[in-house]
Amino acid sequence: MNFFKSLFASLLAPHIAELSAQEIINLIEIPPQGLWADLAFPCFGLSKLLKKSPAQIANDVANQFPNSLTLLKTGQAYQITAAGPYVNITFTPSFVLNQLWNHETLKPWNSGTILIESPSPNTNKPLHLGHVRNMCLWNALAKIMTSAGYEVTKVEVINDRGIHICKSMLAYQLRGNNAQPDKKSDHFVGDRYVRYATEEEKDPSLKEQAQEMLMKREAGDPEIKALWAKMNARAIDGMAETYKRYSTHIDDATLESNVYMNGKDVAERGLKSWVFVHDPKGNIALPIPTNDDKMSYFVVLRADGTTLYATQDLALVDARFQKYKMDKMVYVVGNEQDDYFRALFKCFKGLWYPFADQCYHLSYGMIELPNGKMKSRTGNVVDADELIEDLHQTSFEEIKKRYPDLDDVTAHTRAEQIALWAINFYMLKIDPAKWFVFDPAESLSFEGETGPYVQYTYARCAAILRKGESYTIPTWSVYDYDQEEKSLALHLIAFQDYLDKAVEEYKPSTLCRYAIELCQYINSYYQSHHIIDESQLEQTAHRVAMIRQAQHYLGRAMDLVCVPRVEVM
Repeated sequence: MNFFKSLFASLLAPHIAELSAQEIINLIEIPPQGLWADLAFPCFGLSKLLKKSPAQIANDVANQFPNSLTLLKTGQAYQITAAGPYVNITFTPSFVLNQLWNHETLKPWNSGTILIESPSPNTNKPLHLGHVRNMCLWNALAKIMTSAGYEVTKVEVINDRGIHICKSMLAYQLRGNNAQPDKKSDHFVGDRYVRYATEEEKDPSLKEQAQEMLMKREAGDPEIKALWAKMNARAIDGMAETYKRYSTHIDDATLESNVYMNGKDVAERGLKSWVFVHDPKGNIALPIPTNDDKMSYFVVLRADGTTLYATQDLALVDARFQKYKMDKMVYVVGNEQDDYFRALFKCFKGLWYPFADQCYHLSYGMIELPNGKMKSRTGNVVDADELIEDLHQTSFEEIKKRYPDLDDVTAHTRAEQIALWAINFYMLKIDPAKWFVFDPAESLSFEGETGPYVQYTYARCAAILRKGESYTIPTWSVYDYDQEEKSLALHLIAFQDYLDKAVEEYKPSTLCRYAIELCQYINSYYQSHHIIDESQLEQTAHRVAMIRQAQHYLGRAMDLVCVPRVEVM
Protein backbone atom coordinates (compact mmCIF):
# COMPACT_ATOMS: atom_id res chain seq x y z
CA MET A 1 0.00 0.00 0.00
CA ASN A 2 3.00 2.31 0.12
CA PHE A 3 2.40 3.38 -3.48
CA PHE A 4 -1.23 4.28 -2.80
CA LYS A 5 -0.40 6.05 0.45
CA SER A 6 2.27 8.12 -1.32
CA LEU A 7 -0.15 8.98 -4.10
CA PHE A 8 -2.86 9.99 -1.65
CA ALA A 9 -0.39 12.10 0.34
CA SER A 10 0.81 13.86 -2.80
CA LEU A 11 -2.78 14.79 -3.62
CA LEU A 12 -3.53 16.03 -0.10
CA ALA A 13 -0.26 17.90 0.55
CA PRO A 14 -1.07 21.08 -1.46
CA HIS A 15 -4.24 21.46 0.61
CA ILE A 16 -2.74 20.66 4.04
CA ALA A 17 0.16 23.09 4.35
CA GLU A 18 0.54 22.37 8.07
CA LEU A 19 1.95 18.89 7.42
CA SER A 20 4.69 17.51 5.19
CA ALA A 21 3.92 14.73 2.71
CA GLN A 22 5.71 12.21 4.96
CA GLU A 23 3.71 13.33 7.99
CA ILE A 24 0.54 12.83 5.98
CA ILE A 25 1.68 9.34 4.93
CA ASN A 26 2.31 8.43 8.56
CA LEU A 27 -1.25 9.39 9.48
CA ILE A 28 -3.04 7.63 6.61
CA GLU A 29 -5.08 4.64 7.75
CA ILE A 30 -6.52 1.57 6.06
CA PRO A 31 -10.25 1.54 6.94
CA PRO A 32 -11.90 -1.63 8.26
CA GLN A 33 -13.20 -4.04 5.63
CA GLY A 34 -16.67 -3.18 4.43
CA LEU A 35 -16.21 0.59 4.34
CA TRP A 36 -16.42 2.25 0.93
CA ALA A 37 -12.90 3.62 0.94
CA ASP A 38 -9.43 2.29 0.31
CA LEU A 39 -7.51 4.78 2.46
CA ALA A 40 -8.49 7.40 5.01
CA PHE A 41 -6.79 10.52 6.37
CA PRO A 42 -7.95 11.53 9.90
CA CYS A 43 -8.22 15.25 10.55
CA PHE A 44 -8.31 15.19 14.36
CA GLY A 45 -4.74 16.45 14.73
CA LEU A 46 -5.44 19.50 12.56
CA SER A 47 -8.42 20.69 14.58
CA LYS A 48 -6.44 22.66 17.14
CA LEU A 49 -4.14 24.21 14.52
CA LEU A 50 -6.93 25.32 12.21
CA LYS A 51 -9.49 26.02 14.95
CA LYS A 52 -12.11 23.99 13.09
CA SER A 53 -13.86 20.72 13.77
CA PRO A 54 -12.25 17.63 12.18
CA ALA A 55 -15.40 17.10 10.10
CA GLN A 56 -15.24 20.64 8.72
CA ILE A 57 -11.55 20.27 7.86
CA ALA A 58 -12.24 16.97 6.06
CA ASN A 59 -15.07 18.58 4.11
CA ASP A 60 -12.93 21.62 3.16
CA VAL A 61 -10.10 19.40 1.88
CA ALA A 62 -12.41 17.07 -0.06
CA ASN A 63 -14.14 20.04 -1.73
CA GLN A 64 -10.84 20.91 -3.38
CA PHE A 65 -11.37 17.90 -5.63
CA PRO A 66 -14.12 17.39 -8.22
CA ASN A 67 -16.98 15.19 -7.14
CA SER A 68 -16.67 13.21 -10.28
CA LEU A 69 -13.81 10.84 -10.91
CA THR A 70 -10.59 12.65 -11.70
CA LEU A 71 -8.31 11.12 -14.31
CA LEU A 72 -4.70 10.43 -13.47
CA LYS A 73 -1.93 10.64 -16.05
CA THR A 74 -2.24 6.87 -16.52
CA GLY A 75 -5.78 7.30 -17.67
CA GLN A 76 -7.14 5.56 -14.58
CA ALA A 77 -9.17 7.15 -11.81
CA TYR A 78 -9.74 7.83 -8.15
CA GLN A 79 -12.29 9.66 -6.04
CA ILE A 80 -11.73 11.76 -2.90
CA THR A 81 -14.64 12.39 -0.51
CA ALA A 82 -15.24 13.41 3.10
CA ALA A 83 -16.79 11.07 5.67
CA GLY A 84 -17.15 12.73 9.04
CA PRO A 85 -13.64 13.61 10.33
CA TYR A 86 -11.94 11.61 7.55
CA VAL A 87 -10.83 12.39 4.02
CA ASN A 88 -11.25 9.17 2.05
CA ILE A 89 -9.87 8.05 -1.27
CA THR A 90 -11.28 5.26 -3.39
CA PHE A 91 -9.41 3.93 -6.40
CA THR A 92 -11.07 2.32 -9.36
CA PRO A 93 -10.56 -1.46 -9.73
CA SER A 94 -8.76 -0.97 -13.05
CA PHE A 95 -6.20 1.38 -11.52
CA VAL A 96 -5.49 -1.00 -8.64
CA LEU A 97 -5.21 -4.06 -10.86
CA ASN A 98 -2.82 -2.25 -13.19
CA GLN A 99 -0.63 -1.45 -10.19
CA LEU A 100 -0.65 -5.12 -9.21
CA TRP A 101 0.29 -6.24 -12.68
CA ASN A 102 3.08 -3.68 -12.94
CA HIS A 103 4.19 -4.18 -9.34
CA GLU A 104 7.95 -4.56 -9.24
CA THR A 105 9.47 -7.68 -7.79
CA LEU A 106 10.41 -6.94 -4.22
CA LYS A 107 14.09 -6.28 -3.75
CA PRO A 108 16.13 -6.26 -0.53
CA TRP A 109 16.20 -2.76 0.95
CA ASN A 110 18.59 -3.14 3.91
CA SER A 111 22.20 -4.11 4.42
CA GLY A 112 24.45 -5.13 7.25
CA THR A 113 25.16 -8.19 9.35
CA ILE A 114 22.77 -9.51 11.98
CA LEU A 115 23.49 -12.24 14.49
CA ILE A 116 20.43 -13.94 15.97
CA GLU A 117 20.98 -16.08 19.07
CA SER A 118 18.69 -18.93 20.10
CA PRO A 119 17.78 -21.38 21.63
CA SER A 120 20.82 -22.00 23.91
CA PRO A 121 19.89 -25.41 25.39
CA ASN A 122 21.31 -27.19 28.42
CA THR A 123 22.92 -30.58 27.80
CA ASN A 124 21.21 -32.37 30.68
CA LYS A 125 17.80 -32.80 29.03
CA PRO A 126 15.99 -32.81 25.67
CA LEU A 127 14.59 -29.70 24.04
CA HIS A 128 11.15 -28.89 25.47
CA LEU A 129 8.00 -26.98 24.54
CA GLY A 130 9.56 -23.59 25.34
CA HIS A 131 12.44 -24.34 22.98
CA VAL A 132 9.90 -25.05 20.23
CA ARG A 133 8.50 -21.51 20.38
CA ASN A 134 12.07 -20.28 20.58
CA MET A 135 13.08 -22.22 17.45
CA CYS A 136 10.00 -21.10 15.51
CA LEU A 137 10.70 -17.43 16.23
CA TRP A 138 14.40 -17.90 15.50
CA ASN A 139 13.86 -19.58 12.14
CA ALA A 140 11.18 -17.14 10.98
CA LEU A 141 13.07 -14.03 12.05
CA ALA A 142 16.18 -15.21 10.21
CA LYS A 143 14.15 -15.69 7.01
CA ILE A 144 12.42 -12.33 7.39
CA MET A 145 15.65 -10.39 7.97
CA THR A 146 17.37 -12.19 5.10
CA SER A 147 14.53 -11.25 2.75
CA ALA A 148 15.00 -7.62 3.79
CA GLY A 149 18.63 -7.73 2.63
CA TYR A 150 20.52 -8.42 5.85
CA GLU A 151 23.29 -10.98 6.07
CA VAL A 152 21.99 -13.20 8.86
CA THR A 153 23.94 -15.66 10.97
CA LYS A 154 22.05 -17.93 13.38
CA VAL A 155 24.16 -18.56 16.47
CA GLU A 156 23.67 -20.44 19.69
CA VAL A 157 25.60 -21.18 22.85
CA ILE A 158 25.26 -24.70 24.20
CA ASN A 159 25.23 -24.66 27.98
CA ASP A 160 27.45 -27.69 28.53
CA ARG A 161 28.90 -26.90 31.97
CA GLY A 162 27.60 -26.59 35.50
CA ILE A 163 26.26 -28.65 38.35
CA HIS A 164 23.26 -29.89 36.32
CA ILE A 165 25.60 -31.76 33.96
CA CYS A 166 27.33 -33.38 36.92
CA LYS A 167 24.00 -34.60 38.29
CA SER A 168 23.31 -36.52 35.07
CA MET A 169 26.88 -37.84 35.13
CA LEU A 170 26.64 -38.99 38.74
CA ALA A 171 23.37 -40.84 38.14
CA TYR A 172 24.99 -42.50 35.13
CA GLN A 173 27.99 -43.55 37.19
CA LEU A 174 26.02 -44.84 40.17
CA ARG A 175 22.95 -46.33 38.54
CA GLY A 176 23.69 -46.53 34.82
CA ASN A 177 26.37 -49.19 34.97
CA ASN A 178 27.99 -47.57 31.91
CA ALA A 179 24.93 -48.53 29.87
CA GLN A 180 24.64 -47.57 26.23
CA PRO A 181 21.66 -45.42 25.19
CA ASP A 182 18.55 -47.51 24.62
CA LYS A 183 16.61 -44.52 23.23
CA LYS A 184 17.26 -41.19 21.55
CA SER A 185 20.53 -40.10 23.15
CA ASP A 186 19.36 -36.75 24.62
CA HIS A 187 16.41 -38.52 26.23
CA PHE A 188 18.81 -41.06 27.67
CA VAL A 189 20.80 -38.23 29.29
CA GLY A 190 17.61 -36.53 30.44
CA ASP A 191 16.43 -39.73 32.11
CA ARG A 192 19.68 -39.81 34.11
CA TYR A 193 18.97 -36.25 35.30
CA VAL A 194 15.45 -37.21 36.40
CA ARG A 195 16.87 -40.31 38.07
CA TYR A 196 19.34 -38.17 40.03
CA ALA A 197 16.49 -36.07 41.49
CA THR A 198 14.78 -39.26 42.68
CA GLU A 199 17.97 -40.66 44.16
CA GLU A 200 18.89 -37.41 45.91
CA GLU A 201 15.63 -37.51 47.85
CA LYS A 202 16.77 -40.88 49.23
CA ASP A 203 20.43 -39.92 49.70
CA PRO A 204 21.07 -36.15 50.26
CA SER A 205 24.83 -36.79 50.22
CA LEU A 206 24.61 -37.04 46.43
CA LYS A 207 24.43 -33.26 46.31
CA GLU A 208 27.93 -33.05 47.80
CA GLN A 209 29.15 -35.77 45.44
CA ALA A 210 27.85 -33.80 42.44
CA GLN A 211 29.61 -30.65 43.69
CA GLU A 212 32.83 -32.63 44.17
CA MET A 213 32.52 -33.94 40.63
CA LEU A 214 32.14 -30.37 39.34
CA MET A 215 35.30 -29.31 41.16
CA LYS A 216 37.19 -32.24 39.66
CA ARG A 217 35.93 -31.29 36.20
CA GLU A 218 37.06 -27.69 36.67
CA ALA A 219 40.45 -28.98 37.89
CA GLY A 220 40.88 -31.06 34.73
CA ASP A 221 40.45 -34.57 36.13
CA PRO A 222 40.90 -36.80 33.02
CA GLU A 223 38.32 -39.43 33.99
CA ILE A 224 35.67 -36.86 34.80
CA LYS A 225 36.50 -34.86 31.64
CA ALA A 226 36.07 -37.99 29.53
CA LEU A 227 32.66 -38.78 31.07
CA TRP A 228 31.69 -35.12 30.73
CA ALA A 229 32.53 -35.18 27.02
CA LYS A 230 30.64 -38.44 26.47
CA MET A 231 27.43 -37.28 28.18
CA ASN A 232 27.48 -33.89 26.47
CA ALA A 233 28.07 -35.47 23.07
CA ARG A 234 25.06 -37.72 23.56
CA ALA A 235 22.86 -34.79 24.49
CA ILE A 236 24.10 -32.64 21.59
CA ASP A 237 23.69 -35.45 19.05
CA GLY A 238 20.12 -36.03 20.20
CA MET A 239 19.26 -32.33 20.04
CA ALA A 240 20.72 -32.17 16.52
CA GLU A 241 18.15 -34.78 15.45
CA THR A 242 15.39 -32.62 16.92
CA TYR A 243 16.68 -29.52 15.15
CA LYS A 244 16.66 -31.43 11.86
CA ARG A 245 13.08 -32.59 12.33
CA TYR A 246 12.02 -28.98 12.99
CA SER A 247 13.94 -27.81 9.88
CA THR A 248 16.26 -25.79 12.10
CA HIS A 249 19.75 -25.05 10.86
CA ILE A 250 22.43 -23.49 13.05
CA ASP A 251 25.24 -21.53 11.44
CA ASP A 252 27.54 -21.20 14.44
CA ALA A 253 27.25 -23.15 17.71
CA THR A 254 29.57 -22.41 20.63
CA LEU A 255 30.15 -24.57 23.67
CA GLU A 256 29.93 -22.56 26.87
CA SER A 257 32.86 -24.52 28.28
CA ASN A 258 35.13 -23.19 25.51
CA VAL A 259 34.50 -19.49 26.06
CA TYR A 260 33.23 -18.66 29.52
CA MET A 261 36.68 -18.07 31.03
CA ASN A 262 37.38 -15.36 28.42
CA GLY A 263 34.60 -13.33 29.99
CA LYS A 264 36.86 -12.69 32.96
CA ASP A 265 39.20 -10.74 30.70
CA VAL A 266 36.32 -8.64 29.37
CA ALA A 267 35.12 -7.96 32.93
CA GLU A 268 38.62 -6.88 33.98
CA ARG A 269 38.88 -4.67 30.91
CA GLY A 270 35.62 -2.98 31.84
CA LEU A 271 36.84 -2.50 35.40
CA LYS A 272 40.01 -0.78 34.21
CA SER A 273 38.03 1.54 31.92
CA TRP A 274 35.60 2.47 34.75
CA VAL A 275 32.64 0.83 33.01
CA PHE A 276 32.43 -1.68 35.86
CA VAL A 277 33.11 -1.18 39.56
CA HIS A 278 33.47 -3.32 42.65
CA ASP A 279 30.07 -3.56 44.34
CA PRO A 280 29.77 -3.64 48.18
CA LYS A 281 30.37 -7.41 48.12
CA GLY A 282 33.51 -7.14 46.03
CA ASN A 283 31.92 -8.42 42.79
CA ILE A 284 32.78 -6.80 39.47
CA ALA A 285 29.54 -5.18 38.40
CA LEU A 286 27.83 -2.54 36.29
CA PRO A 287 26.40 0.22 38.52
CA ILE A 288 22.80 1.09 37.64
CA PRO A 289 21.12 4.09 39.32
CA THR A 290 17.60 3.44 40.62
CA ASN A 291 14.62 5.76 40.79
CA ASP A 292 15.08 6.31 44.53
CA ASP A 293 18.59 7.76 44.08
CA LYS A 294 20.20 4.52 45.16
CA MET A 295 22.45 2.18 43.21
CA SER A 296 21.86 -1.35 42.04
CA TYR A 297 24.54 -3.59 40.59
CA PHE A 298 24.54 -5.99 37.65
CA VAL A 299 27.21 -8.53 38.56
CA VAL A 300 29.43 -9.74 35.69
CA LEU A 301 32.06 -11.60 37.76
CA ARG A 302 31.82 -12.77 41.36
CA ALA A 303 34.33 -11.64 43.98
CA ASP A 304 35.74 -15.16 44.24
CA GLY A 305 36.42 -15.24 40.50
CA THR A 306 33.59 -17.61 39.63
CA THR A 307 31.52 -16.84 36.56
CA LEU A 308 27.86 -16.14 35.81
CA TYR A 309 25.75 -16.09 32.65
CA ALA A 310 26.78 -12.45 32.23
CA THR A 311 30.46 -13.47 32.20
CA GLN A 312 29.68 -15.96 29.46
CA ASP A 313 27.68 -13.45 27.42
CA LEU A 314 30.48 -10.88 27.61
CA ALA A 315 32.92 -13.50 26.34
CA LEU A 316 30.56 -14.55 23.55
CA VAL A 317 29.77 -11.09 22.29
CA ASP A 318 33.46 -10.17 22.29
CA ALA A 319 34.39 -13.26 20.28
CA ARG A 320 31.48 -12.83 17.89
CA PHE A 321 32.30 -9.21 17.20
CA GLN A 322 35.89 -10.11 16.43
CA LYS A 323 34.66 -12.79 14.02
CA TYR A 324 31.62 -11.18 12.37
CA LYS A 325 31.83 -7.41 13.01
CA MET A 326 28.03 -7.53 13.25
CA ASP A 327 25.86 -4.44 12.93
CA LYS A 328 22.96 -5.87 14.92
CA MET A 329 22.56 -8.51 17.62
CA VAL A 330 19.21 -10.15 18.39
CA TYR A 331 18.57 -12.47 21.32
CA VAL A 332 15.47 -14.71 21.17
CA VAL A 333 14.91 -15.42 24.86
CA GLY A 334 11.88 -15.69 27.15
CA ASN A 335 10.48 -12.61 28.88
CA GLU A 336 11.68 -13.72 32.31
CA GLN A 337 15.06 -12.36 31.16
CA ASP A 338 13.85 -8.85 30.24
CA ASP A 339 15.72 -7.11 33.06
CA TYR A 340 18.84 -9.17 32.41
CA PHE A 341 19.10 -8.08 28.77
CA ARG A 342 18.43 -4.44 29.55
CA ALA A 343 21.43 -4.53 31.88
CA LEU A 344 23.54 -6.61 29.48
CA PHE A 345 22.98 -4.14 26.64
CA LYS A 346 24.11 -1.33 28.96
CA CYS A 347 27.32 -3.30 29.45
CA PHE A 348 27.81 -3.52 25.67
CA LYS A 349 27.27 0.22 25.37
CA GLY A 350 29.70 0.98 28.18
CA LEU A 351 32.33 -1.22 26.52
CA TRP A 352 31.90 0.82 23.32
CA TYR A 353 30.82 -1.99 21.00
CA PRO A 354 29.67 -0.30 17.76
CA PHE A 355 26.54 -2.45 17.58
CA ALA A 356 25.46 -1.69 21.16
CA ASP A 357 22.59 0.59 20.12
CA GLN A 358 21.36 -2.06 17.67
CA CYS A 359 20.86 -4.88 20.16
CA TYR A 360 17.37 -6.29 20.51
CA HIS A 361 15.83 -8.78 22.91
CA LEU A 362 12.99 -10.61 21.13
CA SER A 363 11.15 -11.35 24.34
CA TYR A 364 8.48 -14.01 24.23
CA GLY A 365 5.87 -15.17 26.71
CA MET A 366 5.25 -18.51 28.34
CA ILE A 367 3.57 -21.31 26.42
CA GLU A 368 1.49 -24.07 27.97
CA LEU A 369 -0.76 -26.92 26.92
CA PRO A 370 -4.42 -27.42 27.85
CA ASN A 371 -4.87 -29.62 30.91
CA GLY A 372 -5.15 -33.21 29.98
CA LYS A 373 -4.35 -32.72 26.30
CA MET A 374 -0.82 -33.98 26.31
CA LYS A 375 1.65 -35.05 28.95
CA SER A 376 5.23 -36.10 28.75
CA ARG A 377 6.63 -39.42 29.80
CA THR A 378 7.87 -37.73 32.97
CA GLY A 379 4.49 -36.16 33.63
CA ASN A 380 5.62 -32.54 34.02
CA VAL A 381 7.44 -31.45 30.86
CA VAL A 382 6.45 -31.72 27.22
CA ASP A 383 9.51 -32.13 25.07
CA ALA A 384 9.88 -31.12 21.46
CA ASP A 385 10.11 -34.68 20.16
CA GLU A 386 6.85 -35.71 21.82
CA LEU A 387 5.05 -32.69 20.44
CA ILE A 388 5.88 -33.21 16.79
CA GLU A 389 5.52 -36.99 17.01
CA ASP A 390 2.03 -36.76 18.51
CA LEU A 391 0.95 -34.29 15.82
CA HIS A 392 2.56 -36.49 13.15
CA GLN A 393 0.63 -39.56 14.30
CA THR A 394 -2.65 -37.65 14.52
CA SER A 395 -2.10 -36.27 11.00
CA PHE A 396 -1.16 -39.68 9.65
CA GLU A 397 -4.33 -41.28 10.99
CA GLU A 398 -6.48 -38.51 9.49
CA ILE A 399 -4.75 -38.80 6.10
CA LYS A 400 -5.32 -42.56 6.00
CA LYS A 401 -9.00 -42.02 6.79
CA ARG A 402 -9.37 -39.53 3.94
CA TYR A 403 -7.15 -41.37 1.46
CA PRO A 404 -7.22 -45.10 2.36
CA ASP A 405 -5.44 -46.07 -0.85
CA LEU A 406 -2.49 -43.76 -0.22
CA ASP A 407 0.71 -45.64 0.52
CA ASP A 408 2.17 -45.31 4.02
CA VAL A 409 5.42 -43.68 2.91
CA THR A 410 3.61 -40.83 1.16
CA ALA A 411 1.13 -40.54 4.03
CA HIS A 412 3.94 -40.26 6.60
CA THR A 413 5.70 -37.63 4.48
CA ARG A 414 2.54 -35.53 4.30
CA ALA A 415 1.85 -36.08 7.99
CA GLU A 416 5.29 -34.77 8.91
CA GLN A 417 4.77 -31.67 6.77
CA ILE A 418 1.33 -31.04 8.28
CA ALA A 419 2.72 -31.43 11.80
CA LEU A 420 5.55 -29.00 11.08
CA TRP A 421 3.43 -26.28 9.51
CA ALA A 422 0.78 -26.69 12.21
CA ILE A 423 3.39 -26.10 14.93
CA ASN A 424 5.19 -23.27 13.15
CA PHE A 425 2.10 -21.30 12.29
CA TYR A 426 0.37 -21.74 15.64
CA MET A 427 3.51 -20.69 17.49
CA LEU A 428 4.16 -17.69 15.25
CA LYS A 429 0.68 -16.25 14.78
CA ILE A 430 0.63 -15.00 18.38
CA ASP A 431 2.45 -11.78 19.21
CA PRO A 432 5.77 -12.94 20.73
CA ALA A 433 5.19 -10.95 23.92
CA LYS A 434 1.97 -12.79 24.73
CA TRP A 435 1.53 -15.87 26.87
CA PHE A 436 -0.71 -18.46 25.22
CA VAL A 437 -1.97 -22.01 25.32
CA PHE A 438 -0.91 -24.30 22.50
CA ASP A 439 -3.82 -26.54 21.58
CA PRO A 440 -2.51 -29.46 19.48
CA ALA A 441 -5.95 -30.40 18.16
CA GLU A 442 -6.77 -26.84 17.14
CA SER A 443 -3.39 -26.40 15.43
CA LEU A 444 -4.25 -29.24 13.03
CA SER A 445 -7.67 -27.87 12.08
CA PHE A 446 -8.34 -26.94 8.47
CA GLU A 447 -10.65 -24.21 9.70
CA GLY A 448 -9.71 -21.06 11.53
CA GLU A 449 -6.36 -19.33 11.83
CA THR A 450 -4.13 -22.36 11.43
CA GLY A 451 -1.26 -23.59 9.30
CA PRO A 452 -3.36 -26.31 7.63
CA TYR A 453 -5.96 -23.67 6.68
CA VAL A 454 -3.25 -21.57 5.04
CA GLN A 455 -1.77 -24.62 3.35
CA TYR A 456 -5.15 -25.81 2.13
CA THR A 457 -5.75 -22.42 0.52
CA TYR A 458 -2.36 -22.57 -1.19
CA ALA A 459 -3.13 -26.09 -2.48
CA ARG A 460 -6.54 -24.90 -3.71
CA CYS A 461 -4.78 -22.19 -5.75
CA ALA A 462 -2.40 -24.81 -7.12
CA ALA A 463 -5.31 -27.00 -8.22
CA ILE A 464 -6.95 -24.06 -10.04
CA LEU A 465 -3.69 -23.19 -11.78
CA ARG A 466 -3.20 -26.76 -12.95
CA LYS A 467 -6.62 -26.60 -14.62
CA GLY A 468 -6.02 -23.12 -15.99
CA GLU A 469 -2.38 -23.43 -17.10
CA SER A 470 -3.34 -23.03 -20.77
CA TYR A 471 -4.80 -19.56 -20.26
CA THR A 472 -2.35 -16.78 -21.09
CA ILE A 473 -1.74 -13.80 -18.83
CA PRO A 474 -4.02 -11.00 -19.98
CA THR A 475 -3.64 -7.28 -20.39
CA TRP A 476 -5.24 -6.03 -17.23
CA SER A 477 -6.58 -2.76 -18.59
CA VAL A 478 -9.08 -4.36 -21.00
CA TYR A 479 -10.97 -6.23 -18.33
CA ASP A 480 -13.82 -4.83 -16.25
CA TYR A 481 -12.74 -5.64 -12.69
CA ASP A 482 -15.14 -5.71 -9.77
CA GLN A 483 -14.75 -4.48 -6.21
CA GLU A 484 -13.88 -7.89 -4.77
CA GLU A 485 -11.04 -8.29 -7.24
CA LYS A 486 -9.83 -4.86 -6.25
CA SER A 487 -9.89 -5.79 -2.55
CA LEU A 488 -7.85 -8.91 -3.25
CA ALA A 489 -5.37 -6.93 -5.36
CA LEU A 490 -4.96 -4.27 -2.66
CA HIS A 491 -4.08 -6.95 -0.11
CA LEU A 492 -1.57 -8.52 -2.48
CA ILE A 493 0.14 -5.19 -3.00
CA ALA A 494 0.15 -4.64 0.79
CA PHE A 495 2.59 -7.55 1.26
CA GLN A 496 5.52 -5.14 1.33
CA ASP A 497 3.88 -3.09 4.09
CA TYR A 498 3.41 -6.16 6.26
CA LEU A 499 6.97 -7.29 5.59
CA ASP A 500 8.33 -3.83 6.47
CA LYS A 501 6.44 -3.93 9.76
CA ALA A 502 7.64 -7.45 10.55
CA VAL A 503 11.25 -6.34 9.99
CA GLU A 504 10.87 -3.12 11.97
CA GLU A 505 9.16 -4.77 14.95
CA TYR A 506 10.88 -8.19 14.80
CA LYS A 507 7.45 -9.84 14.68
CA PRO A 508 6.76 -12.87 12.46
CA SER A 509 3.16 -12.68 13.73
CA THR A 510 2.62 -9.74 11.35
CA LEU A 511 3.18 -11.99 8.34
CA CYS A 512 0.99 -14.72 9.83
CA ARG A 513 -1.77 -12.12 10.03
CA TYR A 514 -1.14 -11.20 6.40
CA ALA A 515 -1.36 -14.86 5.34
CA ILE A 516 -4.62 -15.42 7.24
CA GLU A 517 -6.22 -12.30 5.78
CA LEU A 518 -5.03 -13.19 2.28
CA CYS A 519 -6.51 -16.69 2.61
CA GLN A 520 -9.83 -15.12 3.59
CA TYR A 521 -9.71 -12.87 0.50
CA ILE A 522 -8.77 -15.80 -1.77
CA ASN A 523 -11.49 -18.11 -0.47
CA SER A 524 -14.10 -15.37 -0.66
CA TYR A 525 -13.05 -14.63 -4.23
CA TYR A 526 -13.17 -18.33 -5.10
CA GLN A 527 -16.68 -18.70 -3.65
CA SER A 528 -18.13 -15.67 -5.44
CA HIS A 529 -16.37 -15.99 -8.82
CA HIS A 530 -16.45 -18.80 -11.33
CA ILE A 531 -12.72 -18.93 -12.04
CA ILE A 532 -12.56 -21.21 -15.10
CA ASP A 533 -15.34 -20.84 -17.65
CA GLU A 534 -14.43 -22.02 -21.15
CA SER A 535 -17.23 -19.91 -22.61
CA GLN A 536 -15.63 -16.76 -21.14
CA LEU A 537 -11.99 -16.99 -22.25
CA GLU A 538 -10.96 -13.42 -21.48
CA GLN A 539 -12.63 -13.49 -18.09
CA THR A 540 -11.06 -16.85 -17.28
CA ALA A 541 -7.60 -15.62 -18.27
CA HIS A 542 -7.92 -12.65 -15.93
CA ARG A 543 -9.22 -14.68 -13.02
CA VAL A 544 -6.58 -17.39 -13.39
CA ALA A 545 -3.97 -14.61 -13.40
CA MET A 546 -5.47 -13.25 -10.19
CA ILE A 547 -5.18 -16.67 -8.55
CA ARG A 548 -1.58 -16.97 -9.77
CA GLN A 549 -0.69 -13.65 -8.16
CA ALA A 550 -2.53 -14.60 -4.98
CA GLN A 551 -0.68 -17.91 -4.73
CA HIS A 552 2.64 -16.13 -5.32
CA TYR A 553 2.21 -13.72 -2.43
CA LEU A 554 0.71 -16.37 -0.15
CA GLY A 555 3.68 -18.60 -0.88
CA ARG A 556 6.11 -15.81 -0.02
CA ALA A 557 4.42 -15.21 3.31
CA MET A 558 4.40 -18.95 4.04
CA ASP A 559 8.11 -19.24 3.29
CA LEU A 560 8.90 -16.47 5.77
CA VAL A 561 6.91 -18.07 8.60
CA CYS A 562 8.30 -21.53 7.88
CA VAL A 563 5.12 -23.15 6.58
CA PRO A 564 6.05 -25.68 3.87
CA ARG A 565 4.40 -25.35 0.47
CA VAL A 566 2.50 -28.42 -0.65
CA GLU A 567 0.75 -28.47 -4.01
CA VAL A 568 -1.64 -31.29 -3.13
CA MET A 569 -3.47 -31.92 0.15
